[in-house]
Amino acid sequence: MSTDNVTPPEDHDESWKEKNDRWPFTTKDDGWIKAHDALRADLSDLRAVIQAMQQLAKNNRLTKRQIKSVLVYWARFQHSLTHHHDTEDHIVIPWMCTRVLVPDTVASEHKELLDAMEAVDTKIKAVDMTESSIAALYEKFQILERVVLDHFQEEEASVLKLLRLHFTFAEFIPVEKQILKHLGPADLGWILRAMKNDEERRYWMTNVAKIPRLVQSLLMLPFCRRHLRKYIRPLQDIVKEAEGVAN
Repeated sequence: MSTDNVTPPEDHDESWKEKNDRWPFTTKDDGWIKAHDALRADLSDLRAVIQAMQQLAKNNRLTKRQIKSVLVYWARFQHSLTHHHDTEDHIVIPWMCTRVLVPDTVASEHKELLDAMEAVDTKIKAVDMTESSIAALYEKFQILERVVLDHFQEEEASVLKLLRLHFTFAEFIPVEKQILKHLGPADLGWILRAMKNDEERRYWMTNVAKIPRLVQSLLMLPFCRRHLRKYIRPLQDIVKEAEGVAN
């Protein structure tokens, strides 16, 4: 794993974010960022649907079926966020620590994040069709959202920077393979969810992830569409109905 013959850019040099001879893609296309983008999109969906639930409850229009859809989405989000940070804690960070010092704040922030997620889990499972229960949920969700977004920003500015400055993509490939072993088809489909359309998804899978086109067509895209259909569209319907009530 030695890079003794390679001189990384100075820490103040923003070139570490760009495609270069050590990393064949920009940070924007890095799988780590793509996972964060998917989780950020999940948080945005959750914020929108909780606000919609408040509006519907206020007008006595919230249904048990809608609450169930939110619970299904929440369970998927919990899985994605927990799995993502387990991967960091048990695979990526220990490997990086063989060469560089990773800030201690990463572990402490993960603990804070899990505590905030547990608080939301308690409130969301207690939600009924009353405004007060949804208000209590929203209060805890705002804390989780702040903790997660701040953590992602810090992680992308420090840990990802350390990775790209002190390691090469070739060295990271075995680590990436370990990560992929722990991902199911639904997880692979989920990571595509924040991309705008299938054209963008195809581009990333072909040019960055190097996924064979047949695998894209038979596995990745179908599971992405399944994710959109099973998790996201029911929430969009709730938000749409709340907008109609508000107007």
